[in-house]
Amino acid sequence: MRIALIHAMAPSIPPIVAAFGRAWPDATLMNLLDDSLAPAGLADCDVIALAQFSLSQAAGAVAAATGKAVLTTPDSAVRKLQRLLLPAKAA
Repeated sequence: MRIALIHAMAPSIPPIVAAFGRAWPDATLMNLLDDSLAPAGLADCDVIALAQFSLSQAAGAVAAATGKAVLTTPDSAVRKLQRLLLPAKAA
C-alpha cells in the first residue's frame, strides 16, 4: 500500500511516520507537503492521509477530487480511543 501523507509542517511528520510504520509496516509512505503537491504524487498513492488535525476539514473535498480513500488524524484518534476505552462486544 502506498500512503500519501499531506501535511503543512514538517516537524509533525516523525511521530506520524512512526505510527503508520507500526500500523502498516509494509506500507510505502510518500511525504508530501500540502503546498508542493503534484497531481502525479497523488495518482501514485493508494490512500491519502491528512496528517494534521487542521487539515481534516478538507477530507471530503480531497476524496471527491481524487477518488481515493482519505484518512484523517482526528478520525484515527477517535477510533483508537474507542478500541482502548470501550469493552469488546461479545460475539
